[in-house]
Amino acid sequence: MARKYQRANRMNWLMPVLFALPLLCLAGAALLLWGDQLRDLINIAVKLAVIS
Repeated sequence: MARKYQRANRMNWLMPVLFALPLLCLAGAALLLWGDQLRDLINIAVKLAVIS
């Protein structure tokens, strides 16, 4: 009979979440601080992609 490792399965699910949370917090802070400038840069990049 195969043994199930409950803790290993739980950690496999939890590790990507723990890595993603700080990145999401940093992205949210960047949007709060530089949201207007980032939107302008994205608009310029889209216009350049459409033109070329």
